[in-house]
Amino acid sequence: MRPTEAKALWPRLALAAGLAVAQAAETWAPGVGIKWPNDVWIGSRKVAGILVEAGQDFAVVGIGINVNIGLFPPQLAALATSLQLAAGQAVDRAAVLTSVLRHFALRRLQLAAGFDELLDGVRLRCVLSGHAVNLLTAGGPRHGTMIGLGPGGELLLRTPDGVERIIQADEVRLADAAGTED
Repeated sequence: MRPTEAKALWPRLALAAGLAVAQAAETWAPGVGIKWPNDVWIGSRKVAGILVEAGQDFAVVGIGINVNIGLFPPQLAALATSLQLAAGQAVDRAAVLTSVLRHFALRRLQLAAGFDELLDGVRLRCVLSGHAVNLLTAGGPRHGTMIGLGPGGELLLRTPDGVERIIQADEVRLADAAGTED
């Protein structure tokens, strides 16, 4: 795509796509959430991932959704799910695509004007809020409690040193009380 918004706003495409996928998935599954910044979960399992790559005057938004996978290998079964597993029956892939594209067409228009509404939709579905998290950032690992999303869509992390604003993370994991990762 060739966004007309300032390039500084293009990272918001991941949030727009995540919200679009979550809204589409809600047609077939209850308990759909967004794991900041670019995963969609049903319950505690990943159903979709989003990757945004920007070029000089274009952006590529890649969306992968587990639609009709009926069984995952044992090493993935506790981590991944599909719309079929959540719905209890096969799901029409064309209907999923149509729904995602319809929602994304609306949400991508909210990168500048209307971003507060887009962000409210992400906040409502954010599965990390209130949880201890481990993050891998360009500045090194970070640990703390995710207390919400800032006005630009950044993750707000409470640490012993205060609140940090995390704009980008290579890896984000929920941490349990023992410090192990989910």
